[in-house]
Amino acid sequence: MASKKNLKKDIKKLTGDLMGECLTFGYFHQEVSSEKIGAALDALMEAHNEIIARINAGIYDKKGKGSKAHFQAIIQDVMKMPDLLKFD
Repeated sequence: MASKKNLKKDIKKLTGDLMGECLTFGYFHQEVSSEKIGAALDALMEAHNEIIARINAGIYDKKGKGSKAHFQAIIQDVMKMPDLLKFD
């Protein structure tokens, strides 16, 4: 696995890209209220902060097995971040 530093950089870039997409969508789709856009951005930032906190906390054991499962769960949650941008 890559370092925690690189993982945090990748998550920061992904979050920035998703925020840009959200704002672009709001610009081109005036029928979506700004409150929905703001709520989606808030949810995205909340998820970002929670994931970064989980990375920093880390779970380590002597054989490294617990940490592998911990980081795989984090990666699965990162893959679900685009689902936060639904404007139903």
